[in-house]
Amino acid sequence: MLRMTKEYNAVRQTIDDYIEGANGDMTRLKRAYHKNALINGMPIQALFDSVERNGKTQATGRLDYLDISGQAASAKVIIENWHGNQYVEYLQLLKFSETGWQIISKAFDGYYGV
Repeated sequence: MLRMTKEYNAVRQTIDDYIEGANGDMTRLKRAYHKNALINGMPIQALFDSVERNGKTQATGRLDYLDISGQAASAKVIIENWHGNQYVEYLQLLKFSETGWQIISKAFDGYYGV
């Protein structure tokens, strides 16, 4: 049980880095993502460019579910008020020996039920 709590907390930290990073902290954003990650099938640089172009914001994110199995995890995150927009995001994460947990892919769409 302790190992699962440790892994849960480590994955949560990566997701928190992503959420805060998307609010304009590029250091945290880039730490959350693997260098070869994809966003809706595009290289992750598309997300980095969008965050830099749009600037700082005060979006909030909530973890809807998290499933961890060994070195892999899947999460659903709801992002509210990212520059006035709401999103449902599906994140896939892997645990790397060199960097720990990182997001390897993100699929998202607008969310209108907020």
